[in-house]
Amino acid sequence: MRVATYLKPEAIMLRPAAADKWQLIEALCRQLCEANSCSAAITNQAVKTVLQREKSASTGMEGGVAVPHSAVDGLPGLMVGMAVMPDGLEFEAIDGSVTTVIVMILVPKSQKLGHLRLLAEVARRVSDLGFQQHMFAASSTGQIVDLWL
Repeated sequence: MRVATYLKPEAIMLRPAAADKWQLIEALCRQLCEANSCSAAITNQAVKTVLQREKSASTGMEGGVAVPHSAVDGLPGLMVGMAVMPDGLEFEAIDGSVTTVIVMILVPKSQKLGHLRLLAEVARRVSDLGFQQHMFAASSTGQIVDLWL
């Protein structure tokens, strides 16, 4: 199971304007659902569950990475979206640093544990500062997808 299998260029936000992590999470979730042709009802449910998950415990990890994720009833399949923010955003990360790479994973509730391998790949790849620098230098969402291949 690889991130590149599920990551679409339309589900990537390069340098998005967001006032805070809540605004970013909602915008990224909506864009991810739109890129995967989800209904309005599924999209609203996904936004609700991702925000609830984030309120229960921050998904901000070390090294400028956050991985908001949730299991969603009725989701058509596993989905991955991403935001790249070279200037960073406060995300209540474990190490107190700002977050620069946000990878969102949505999984059908019936496959709740299906995202664990993806989480491992995300953690391994984005902890590499060289990989992050390539993402920051990307001028298109297609270039971001290519980095994951």
